[in-house]
Amino acid sequence: MSLIFTNSQAKNGQKTTLNFEQNVMERYAVLAGFDASFGSNDHEVKSLKAAVDFPLNNNLPSSTLEVTATVSITDDSGHNGGGTLYIMGMGRTKDDGCQFKQQTWKPGDSEVKVTIDKQPVPMDNAWVFIKGFELNYGKRTDHHVQTISVDAGNSTLSLSSVKDTTGDSYSWTIIFNPSLVMNDNSGNGLSNDSFLDLVVMAAPVGATSGQVRVQSGAPSVA
Repeated sequence: MSLIFTNSQAKNGQKTTLNFEQNVMERYAVLAGFDASFGSNDHEVKSLKAAVDFPLNNNLPSSTLEVTATVSITDDSGHNGGGTLYIMGMGRTKDDGCQFKQQTWKPGDSEVKVTIDKQPVPMDNAWVFIKGFELNYGKRTDHHVQTISVDAGNSTLSLSSVKDTTGDSYSWTIIFNPSLVMNDNSGNGLSNDSFLDLVVMAAPVGATSGQVRVQSGAPSVA
């Protein structure tokens, strides 16, 4: 698997450029972490957001990817907070059969199924990364917070490959169950406009045999 990983961080609304230090064919950015704060005061919470956005032409060869960070926390009285987004970039250096798919999931949706057809070999491994999320209380009002949880669903992930009827290619399916939680102790929970944006990556048999190394603080797999 020929992937290059890099990392950066940015404040809410800030643009930053991920540098892969070599030309890559396809580039994605996902969350490595975040912090959000109202500052010196505490408030109830109406909405919590963290996301990294990048251009749709991310499959054009380049050594960089410009991304925009969103980190915000709000209440129902006009108080707004920001924070820092910690970003991981993934770049594919050659066409080795690895596949990326972006997927949006909302609370109440069923399990996620990502299917790709016409692959020359079956898939060997898959991973789900978080690109962004938004947690909103129902009725768009603010409440105390008892629990916050953002889960991409990797612990439930299963992957299967099926040879097609022509006998010369495979279709494969990744199934997983994401989860979002924000609640208080009075029965208030997430609204229907909450969501989770994901990047799903799968690798074919033989593509995950690379050796991990670290260069300039950024992990790299080749």
